[in-house]
Amino acid sequence: MTTASLERDGNPAAGEDEREHLVIGPFVLAPGEGSARFRGRALSLTRDEFALFRILLEHAGSVVAERLLHDCCADGGDSSLLFERVAGLNCALARHAPDLYVMQVAKGYTLVLPAEPVQAPPGQALIGRETALAALGGMLASHRFVSIVGPGGIGKTSVARALLAGLGERYADGILTLDLAAMFDPRQLLPALAQALGVPTMANSEAGDLAERFAILLARRRLLVLLDSCEHMIEAAGQMAEALLAAPGVSVLATSREPLRADGERVYRLEPMALPARGTADVPSALASAAVRLFVAHAFGARGLQAQDVAAVTRLCRDLDGLPLALELAGSMSARFGLEQLASQAGQRLLADGTASTGARERHLSLSAMLAWSYDVLSEDEKTVFRRLSVFRGGFTLEAAAVVAADTSLTGADVKEIVIGLMGKSLVSAAREPDGRHRLLDTTRAYAAHLHAQDADCLQVVTRHAGFLCGLLEEAQVAWLHMPRRPWLALYAPWLDDVRAALDWAYADGEGRIDNGVLGAHLTVLSFPLADQAGAVLEFSRHVRQGLAVLARMDNPPQILRMRLAAYARDNIDEPFGDEVVTMAQLDDGIRKAELAGNPQSIVAPLMGYWCFCFGAAKFSHALETAHRLSATARRLDDATLALIGRKTTAQALHFMGRHQEAMGSAAEALALSWRKIPLSYSSAPVDIATAMRLLMSRILWIRGEFGRASDLCAQACLEAQDDRPMALCHALALAAIPLALWNRDFGSAETLLATLERHVQRYSIGLWQTWARNYREVLAVLAAGGAIAPERALRVAAGVAGSSCMQSDHLASFDVRLLAAGAVERAHKGVVGWCVPETLRAQAEALMASGDRDALHAAAVLLVRARTLAHEQDARLWELRTVCSQVRLAERLGRPEAFVADLGTLVARLGEGREVADLRMARALLARDKAERASGSQH
Repeated sequence: MTTASLERDGNPAAGEDEREHLVIGPFVLAPGEGSARFRGRALSLTRDEFALFRILLEHAGSVVAERLLHDCCADGGDSSLLFERVAGLNCALARHAPDLYVMQVAKGYTLVLPAEPVQAPPGQALIGRETALAALGGMLASHRFVSIVGPGGIGKTSVARALLAGLGERYADGILTLDLAAMFDPRQLLPALAQALGVPTMANSEAGDLAERFAILLARRRLLVLLDSCEHMIEAAGQMAEALLAAPGVSVLATSREPLRADGERVYRLEPMALPARGTADVPSALASAAVRLFVAHAFGARGLQAQDVAAVTRLCRDLDGLPLALELAGSMSARFGLEQLASQAGQRLLADGTASTGARERHLSLSAMLAWSYDVLSEDEKTVFRRLSVFRGGFTLEAAAVVAADTSLTGADVKEIVIGLMGKSLVSAAREPDGRHRLLDTTRAYAAHLHAQDADCLQVVTRHAGFLCGLLEEAQVAWLHMPRRPWLALYAPWLDDVRAALDWAYADGEGRIDNGVLGAHLTVLSFPLADQAGAVLEFSRHVRQGLAVLARMDNPPQILRMRLAAYARDNIDEPFGDEVVTMAQLDDGIRKAELAGNPQSIVAPLMGYWCFCFGAAKFSHALETAHRLSATARRLDDATLALIGRKTTAQALHFMGRHQEAMGSAAEALALSWRKIPLSYSSAPVDIATAMRLLMSRILWIRGEFGRASDLCAQACLEAQDDRPMALCHALALAAIPLALWNRDFGSAETLLATLERHVQRYSIGLWQTWARNYREVLAVLAAGGAIAPERALRVAAGVAGSSCMQSDHLASFDVRLLAAGAVERAHKGVVGWCVPETLRAQAEALMASGDRDALHAAAVLLVRARTLAHEQDARLWELRTVCSQVRLAERLGRPEAFVADLGTLVARLGEGREVADLRMARALLARDKAERASGSQH
């Protein structure tokens, strides 16, 4: 994107303000007109939004203080009003340029611009590994599973990544890299790899179950997976490789200090760098050795090797056995010690560690010696920081290092300077990714972690690490309100490995760990929304259970933590939790306590948890009551976000109670305000409100007979849901798209949509919607079979659905009267549900009509009158149309064929021609038959 500039429109008669345009990339602002354009299209900005956008553009790349932004608004305003205006501006920008947004930073705001595409500088060629790369490329071309094996520091990861750089065209679905060095427990491998593949799963899933799941998911994909640094979990890595290889288009490349000993594995043993011959005396001969070239690159850079240095360099390379990491470490120290002293001390150090290094075991010794030597020459402060950096499981920023490694004697600035110095000494790997995260190589991290475990302050450092992550996740919750979802995930999801490590530490068994457990519960509450957005919700369910268990052991646990964890367990995890989940009475008590506190954040979590429980259990009257409480609380606290949640939850509850007109009004109000993002502290992973309301409105519109609008809204919402959290698309398909298709008896579309739902729930292991998908599969089989299916089979399917989901059971009669479940009838008569009652009554009537008994026919007539009256009251014209069709057929059975025909004609006319839907075709067929019979009767 270009930098901000001023353009003249070339009109000399125009005023100064009218002739100047502020340009930034594809955006053009006309200050005199108060308008903004994006690639020729006008942006819908209010006066204050335009003023905000202009000043942020003029300070693009820097933080603008709140005071300046207040001054640019016509009526000034307080911080909360400014926050709302920024949110409105982000909403306007998101419609045209989702990568451009405003973000809150400390006491100000900054405009975040999409990064300029830059030509990356050519990477340094991998020295001396040409033969290995060629051989490995050939092996992968003929074998699907290759392991690069060798001792620590031999360069396995460097070779693997260099190899991948040239293989992109071979694999149509890409290359996936998983760094096992960031894990310390074999149980982490399965969920981490599953998450990377987009298949989050439970941490304790059986390998056989995963193998079957991956085989189904990856059956048609052509993919290469790199499992890097497998040596500390050989068995688990081998099982994972075998599971992946069950898919015929997937290949696996692994790096390890020993073979994985898995089926189909081909092993390539990576040898040390080629060494110079003894007695090498000239520069060209020395540089023929790859070991010498690598050392020279790190020791001398552009200066190169000089003749007077050949003897010392060749001796040093031979002493270090050609190990790349040892050569890099030694090269980084050459300027400090000088070559002669370096070579001499290297030899002494290796001898002190045991023996001359001539084999694989000795090469381990030489690497350990080089790490020890590199560490010994550090200053005490450098040693301290180096040890403390080992708490980071993945990458870390300089700011993160400063928080974790600083103490009373080391300031944050000191730590940053030391980390930069450690990069120059090859002990810290400098950032190569856009997020600016540095890291310790797995070998150096393991060495530093071994030393750090012996430190007296180890516990304090690990605690600071967990505290830093809590602060980072609190920052993420603020950033969520300003950032689009994808860049937000890209910024914060890489920290999940560190969160996993911190949670495992916090929940470790042992006495006297209750404080750590509470910290773990707090970290779980903060990290669960990020895990959910990243598709790892089921993996983090283990930590939810651990947090609940910790709090259950306390006499007076923090109530907010307990309620938030219980809400996560109830709303997101398809597992029985027994006593760990608070009862509705306990939750109601928690709501009362939260209301006394007067803190909206503490009130929303239990209220939303209560609403979700009631709504999920299809207790819609309780859900509506809770939605009203949310709205009342919002008014009392003057909380606009909570008011929006109240409108949304009210609309959903009203619809399922059968109060469609009121539901449409609340949904329209929520849709108009849907630019406001819901804080993660209010809802762990909210589905976009605009999407949710469009889905709800599409259901209501279809039931009202506005088929075209319903289809358009549903299609739009499904497209939006694909870019939301994984649960959103399941919600869209199961509650709107598939029902609309089944109501229209469009079984082809229903099959396509159901297959998508099945793939999605399989991919993300979403237990709730797996049940819906399974039930829909049974239902669709009954519907597609038509009259060929036995009535007993339809009843068994209906009973099975009713046993697993009341809400889904309510839908059955609206799909086919044969699927009426006894539980749905009971719920209708008790008034627990409203929207489907007309169809439930009609289905009962149809069952009576099938008996042929005249008393049963009269009873059916009474039920149909009730169904039609209720459908008319609900403005459910589709249900009314169906009921009148049933009345026409019943009248024919009773010998009054002309009854209700006029009513049917009036209804069909009211619904209009519109799109062809199954119910209209059926109604027109009845009218056509009646007309034909009348014509036939008049002829006789």
